[in-house]
Amino acid sequence: MPIRGRYSPFDLIAFNKRLRHSLLLDMTTDPENNDDHDGRYRTEDELASTSTGEGAAFIGIETGSGSPTVDQMQEYLNNTGSSGYFTGGILSDGGSGTINVTAGEGFIRTTANDNAPLQSFTWAAANGIAVTNDTTQYVFVDDTGTINLNTDEFNESVDNIMLGVVTDEGGAISHAFNLGVRLQESIGQMGRYIRHVDDVVRNRRKGGLLFGESGDVNRFVTVTEGQLEWGRTSYPIPTFNTSGADTFDTYSAGGQEATGVSAWPNTHYDDEGVLTELLNNNKWAVLWWYIEPDGHIVMLYGRAQYNTEGQAEDEPEPTENVPNRLSSASVIASKFIFQKGEDVTAKIETAFGTPFTGSGVTAHNNLATLAWTSAGHTGTASKIASFDGDGAAAELAIPLTAANGGTGAADLDALVLVDGSNALAGAWSMGNQATTNVNIDSGAIDGTPVGESSASTGMFTSLEAKTLNVTVRDPTKGFLLVDSGGATRYGPKYGPAGSLGHGTTANVMALANRAVNGIIEIQPNTGAGGAAGETAVARFEDTHVEILGDLEIDGEVGFFGEPGDSQQTVTGSRGGNAALADLLTALATYGLIVDNTTA
Repeated sequence: MPIRGRYSPFDLIAFNKRLRHSLLLDMTTDPENNDDHDGRYRTEDELASTSTGEGAAFIGIETGSGSPTVDQMQEYLNNTGSSGYFTGGILSDGGSGTINVTAGEGFIRTTANDNAPLQSFTWAAANGIAVTNDTTQYVFVDDTGTINLNTDEFNESVDNIMLGVVTDEGGAISHAFNLGVRLQESIGQMGRYIRHVDDVVRNRRKGGLLFGESGDVNRFVTVTEGQLEWGRTSYPIPTFNTSGADTFDTYSAGGQEATGVSAWPNTHYDDEGVLTELLNNNKWAVLWWYIEPDGHIVMLYGRAQYNTEGQAEDEPEPTENVPNRLSSASVIASKFIFQKGEDVTAKIETAFGTPFTGSGVTAHNNLATLAWTSAGHTGTASKIASFDGDGAAAELAIPLTAANGGTGAADLDALVLVDGSNALAGAWSMGNQATTNVNIDSGAIDGTPVGESSASTGMFTSLEAKTLNVTVRDPTKGFLLVDSGGATRYGPKYGPAGSLGHGTTANVMALANRAVNGIIEIQPNTGAGGAAGETAVARFEDTHVEILGDLEIDGEVGFFGEPGDSQQTVTGSRGGNAALADLLTALATYGLIVDNTTA
């Protein structure tokens, strides 16, 4: 074979040094015995070495700026790989409170250090591993291939990986299943796990995706910039504003209602999929808003109409008859609360942060079952709850001035206060209602001062009572006259010298307190006032009554507690005992005697 190039036949040594290493046979790798060997190249045996990771250590990785110390494949695996298993390790009931574990293979570190060398290892099958009665045990395998159990789930580490969990109840295995870190397709599995468990979500760190409105008759809808996440994929969402080219689609439970919409609707609600149902006047409703990963904005009509804003705010998030495009790939983002025909929403809620918390209303007409005396009322200090002429609730302030809704009085002269600080300004008629427990110690009744020390000529117009106790504090001025309804007044008058009689007509009884040993006398009144010295007809003294004149009784009479009876007639012959017996019966009837006689 002719040799061409810069190597001449006379420079075979130089030629041989540049031959491809793989074309040579029986070449020792020891440079001292073979100066042809280039240390930059490794043999198949060298690259296949696994005892100390030398094989992977011979393979370099691309490095960047600076002087990285991690520049070999083995170092890359040590710092980025994970311990776990990818085959075997299946748990099963071994009977009699034991478990079986199949043989398996995985990666593990030699110490509990996240940067320790990552090694491929295997373990042998283990059968009949005892599980302590009535416990839950976690099953592990360590870097020596030994199966071990522990009640502490957190006994897991990079050199003692978890295979599963088992529970014993009364000496029998109730369940045994695999757990821990499975390495096969780990990156893909993680992405699928996030997508399966979390669905479409807003990127909370970036924020945004907040709904708003134009706040005028145009009813335009706005959305701030943000980002959605689904699995391991990010979806940037640009700003949205229907005052320009942006539009949204509308849906009800019956399906799509409109596309290319720019103004949020304020006249309809979804009545079980029937969108033709107009809101009644003054009714309230809601609109639900969704964002799709491709940036589409979709509106879903609320499912009812309400009497108050608070009731509308409490409408729950739709869960039934939601369009497929929304239930499969979107995120609910906002909720508009509005009153029929209004061009501005009453409230816009967001699903991000604290979602749809319910009414929390402050307007009183949005509350129910709240009594006047409820502690829920606030701002009522120095106020009076009342109603106006139309029956609507009103609130009066103290003092009841014209500015506060009153008549202009500086105080509450139109009200009766429980503390008695507000006097009546006019006559007060109780109708036919009884008044009890009345204590009058000041002021005047029908012009007659109560408790005054000066003389008074006034009199009561009407004073009725079943029992009337009158205390006259000044015997020289107190008058008590009883009007019979005509021009002439009859009744007792408390006059001079302690007498109580009438003031104008004679021949009417008078009471006189003679101030002698507490004796009270009844006298015939021959003049005004009942003067001292007149003859008494009866005297009340201590515990007895003394009749000083004639006593005439027209009604029934009883003695010693007997109820009494009408006048008795005694009959029978005086010649025998019949008349006596009848007399005894009559006397006993009056209570004058107890008839214990015998025949």
